[in-house]
Amino acid sequence: MANALGTLFLDSWRRARDILRSKLGTNIVALYVVQGMSYLAPIAVLPHLLRALGPSAFGAVIFAQSVTAYLKIWTDFGFAFSATRDISISREDRVETGRIFWSTLFAKAGLLVSGICVLSGLVLSVTTLRMHATLIAVSSTSAVGWTFMPQWYYQGQESMKFMAAVQAATRVLFYGCLFLLVRNSHDVLSAAALLSAPALVSAAICLGAIPRVLPVKWVRPSVKDIWAALASSWHLFLSGAATSLYLNTTVFIIGLVSGVYQVALYGIANRVALAVFGILSPISQALFPRMSLLFSKSHKEAKQFLKRVMGIFLLLASAMTISIFVFASAIISMFGGDKYAGAVNVLRVMAILPFLLALATILSQFIMINVGLTRQLSRIYVAAGVISLLLSWPLAKLLGALGGALSLIAVEFIGPVLMFWVIWRSQVWCSNTDRHLTA
Repeated sequence: MANALGTLFLDSWRRARDILRSKLGTNIVALYVVQGMSYLAPIAVLPHLLRALGPSAFGAVIFAQSVTAYLKIWTDFGFAFSATRDISISREDRVETGRIFWSTLFAKAGLLVSGICVLSGLVLSVTTLRMHATLIAVSSTSAVGWTFMPQWYYQGQESMKFMAAVQAATRVLFYGCLFLLVRNSHDVLSAAALLSAPALVSAAICLGAIPRVLPVKWVRPSVKDIWAALASSWHLFLSGAATSLYLNTTVFIIGLVSGVYQVALYGIANRVALAVFGILSPISQALFPRMSLLFSKSHKEAKQFLKRVMGIFLLLASAMTISIFVFASAIISMFGGDKYAGAVNVLRVMAILPFLLALATILSQFIMINVGLTRQLSRIYVAAGVISLLLSWPLAKLLGALGGALSLIAVEFIGPVLMFWVIWRSQVWCSNTDRHLTA
């Protein structure tokens, strides 16, 4: 047994060493060095926010962010994956790259305008939303930033170091201001503004720097091009919209049936779990365009490459899950103090989230999107969203934040199971052919 474990460790180490020595590995390491500040900044400021705002005000900020998250999902419209994939495949063709870039940007701008109109109407007509209208408006500026953040372009070009540096710098700057400007619950609007500002400012910088960093040819997009960009992302948008049902709507439902205090307990646990999983973000960002390129050339080569990296990916996620579960009490005490003691069990339930999200990332982003199974993926997320709605309301009403966490984990478990079943049925993993599958 010891020899087998030793052999497994050495084999994993050799694979990791080979990857780190490659161009892909250099890109991943660079992203970790630069984006480290992006992940440390939100974690560093969270204890101050929790104590300064208190559970009610902090819960109100999380509630407003859950509402504006719908606007972010609407303007993204699946372009984070479809445009990244298309740019990655066509990056040697300047004309085609320009057409994809400008068509995507114009499409996202149109989606933003329509989304703001709809959100404004809902805020004016729904009493609960109208009570938090100002907070929602301030939080919505982050959605404007994410609309025009050309992350899909930088990622598709496999040149993310500049973008990551800008995001890290803006987060450090504005999150640092939180310590100075947010002192008590009366500073809730300032907190929302400073939390939203990094997205807006970094988008302006990254978009404005493209002519110098990664020049793109101006290709005037036609209505047909814009419509084609929307159509190609439709199924991915459905996936993202369905995902929001159990990521954002759960927070919304907890607020409606259990109050903002329970939202605060759910929010701190969810943010800690997602922040820990975010450590894997540079790896997934670097791997996705590489997987897109490999699958476009040879399924066999893509599968061989994926086998090399997914073991390391899942091993890291497993370590995160175990750490969160074991140290949940210490984590909550460190971040929030006694006022948030009720979040300990919520965090323990969410401890498995990094592993489930890592598994879902491999199955959905690395495989299904790149082999033409986007329609099936959207159906899976729609089904997961419906299941979440059926579970979250009664569980949240009965158990508050803990019920919301149980609902989230149940759905995150069902998702990868369905993904694996679809991939297995499509025989994409078992087949040795290089033909492309169709949705």
